[in-house]
Amino acid sequence: MVYGNGFSTIRADLKPIIYCIGLSDDEASRRTKIFVDEIKDTFSEENIHEPLVVRDIETAHRIYDFVERNIDAIILNVSGPRALFRKLVRLNIPIILW
Repeated sequence: MVYGNGFSTIRADLKPIIYCIGLSDDEASRRTKIFVDEIKDTFSEENIHEPLVVRDIETAHRIYDFVERNIDAIILNVSGPRALFRKLVRLNIPIILW
């Protein structure tokens, strides 16, 4: 990870995660697009991995199976439940709450 004079100069592999259980497809797509656009405005776009959209309970329970181990940090949409955060802590990867 290389730090510079601002977030846009940070070079780190980032994995965005957004929690969308119970939302319609249109609403989940809209939220995901907004979330990813905000991240791309802040961080360098080439270091952002494909976002993980949690759409069902099974994915939420097995979330650590869907996160690559070669990333430097997770960017978690803060609207997710606390249990999701606790599962991600087990990965020992820094988590940025958004």
